[in-house]
Amino acid sequence: MGISEVSDRVRKVITGYVTASCQSCPELVPSTKLVRDTGLSSDDGVNVVLDLCIEFNAEIPEDFNATVHDDGQRDRTFGELVDRIHSMVCAQE
Repeated sequence: MGISEVSDRVRKVITGYVTASCQSCPELVPSTKLVRDTGLSSDDGVNVVLDLCIEFNAEIPEDFNATVHDDGQRDRTFGELVDRIHSMVCAQE
């Protein structure tokens, strides 16, 4: 699966989650900060991961959080999330 398709599908999940919370979703570009720019919390990041598992019919590690960097720092960017999901999905193909 190409990075463009992954990006579109991740964008769909994030936009759906943010708008379901009665918030408007900013344009999701690679530099969009998922906490600061969309209003997602670390707790929301866990729920987004569940939605991504369904969207990609893929297993994502239980300790992965969509809004938190692998080193534990908050505010992963949309581009960083797309890259990680792309890597995970490709590893399972």
